[in-house]
Amino acid sequence: MKSTKILELSEKDWMKGLSAHAGIPIGGIFQTATEFDPFSLPGYLRASISPTDVDNTTLSTQINSLCSYGATGVGYVIAVGNRASGGAKCVYLINTATNAVTDEKANVGSGLLLGGCIAYGDYLLYGDGTNGAVRSVVLPAFSSDTGIEVPSNWQDDYQPCVFRFGPSGYVHYFRGVANGEVGVITVPGSNHANNTSDSVIIQNNLTPKDGVSDGRYFIIIGDNNPSQATGLTADCKVFFTVPAFSAGAPVSTTTWEVAYSIPDQYLIAIRYVAGRTYVIGYSGIWEVGIGMAPQLVMPLTPSQLPLNPYCVDVQKNLLVWQGKATGARVYGFGHAFNGKPILYTPYDSDSSTRLGVALCVSGDYLYAGLDDTGASTKVVAHNWGSTRANTTIQTIVQHLPQPHSLSKVKVTLKKPLASGEEVEVRVFNANDEAIMDQNSKTFTGVGAFRTLLFDVKPASTGALPSFENFYLQISAVGGAIVDRVQVWAIPEEPLSQTK
Repeated sequence: MKSTKILELSEKDWMKGLSAHAGIPIGGIFQTATEFDPFSLPGYLRASISPTDVDNTTLSTQINSLCSYGATGVGYVIAVGNRASGGAKCVYLINTATNAVTDEKANVGSGLLLGGCIAYGDYLLYGDGTNGAVRSVVLPAFSSDTGIEVPSNWQDDYQPCVFRFGPSGYVHYFRGVANGEVGVITVPGSNHANNTSDSVIIQNNLTPKDGVSDGRYFIIIGDNNPSQATGLTADCKVFFTVPAFSAGAPVSTTTWEVAYSIPDQYLIAIRYVAGRTYVIGYSGIWEVGIGMAPQLVMPLTPSQLPLNPYCVDVQKNLLVWQGKATGARVYGFGHAFNGKPILYTPYDSDSSTRLGVALCVSGDYLYAGLDDTGASTKVVAHNWGSTRANTTIQTIVQHLPQPHSLSKVKVTLKKPLASGEEVEVRVFNANDEAIMDQNSKTFTGVGAFRTLLFDVKPASTGALPSFENFYLQISAVGGAIVDRVQVWAIPEEPLSQTK
């Protein structure tokens, strides 16, 4: 029988993102798509830029938070944290133009347990867990370290002290207490009476976890499960609050206007992205808003979840975060052109045993903090250099109406293969059995070709002669840019009995 086309990937297909389930087209058409940002070159499969190691000779102590800061045309990322078991604090200043690192811990406070940071004007605010205080230091000189608020109670067992700007322009902070209190810093350079630990109080038996401003409301999430235990029914809520101030001083405490329950086991982070408010919880990404019940818009697996709010940020109207699982993959959710939001994986931070502990956007760059389970710290810069990584996409399982035998896979590139570039193709059935073993075309082997044909290898050991379901895996190596992929196969007798 004549060969027919059973799959084609092109143009908009590269923009459809990851499926929530490997075998069902819910949310996207790919099971995996590593090192691939569909918005960097829309309509094509092109690998992201490889992660660049920041100066790890200087970086040696565990970080737990990152923030960005700019001064006199120079961009910086500041890393703060500690190795709690050894009591070694860290404060690092990273120049984003050069990735040079300056160790500033000698200029910052006397506490050993540091956690959480934000740049507020020309001050760095940070949490001092040793003394249960919020402190500040002048940037970029790291001078005049000052205690600016000492709350009556302090709790940071489960996450660093979280700092967020409210709609007033002041900085609010969440310190892990289970009495619903959210503090505020209105004066960053001194211990001022207007700096308080209870500028907003949500439900008084919940732990506030994170907050975000949408321009009018300061939207706060809280739960009664700060330890992130699973297998239980937790009280998770989102509160739309309007903090009130007079001459820089809070004038009201319990000020939430609307609250919604989120049916989840715990909540992690909240961000306002392109007019939408997203909450990340145990089940995945929830969209919330005034006048609408929370909706789960993208389920996530436990390995895809961020560790804490400092692993989540916003870049170019897209939600980005670093998964806490080994390998520290960076995820994205949203759509750069106001289309249907998609889930994708633009970067892989590390393929070793390191875990994702922090993420920070600075302009076009993403800085990711990685921890080697108590041994060593590493920070990488994404989208910083020029060398392309190797990207691999894998489709969800495609189901056919009758048996087929594979004929060819055709790959068309945006431009001809160049030196060092390669395209690899594999085809499997739903049981992960090989229909086509690894088959590659290199510049050395075929030259500057734009259209590549991949035949079933005669020597493919145990390759299936026929199949009724399949998925495709394709890799672009060395910067090769894929435009279109077609899978061709020959239909077989639909009533035949096959293995």
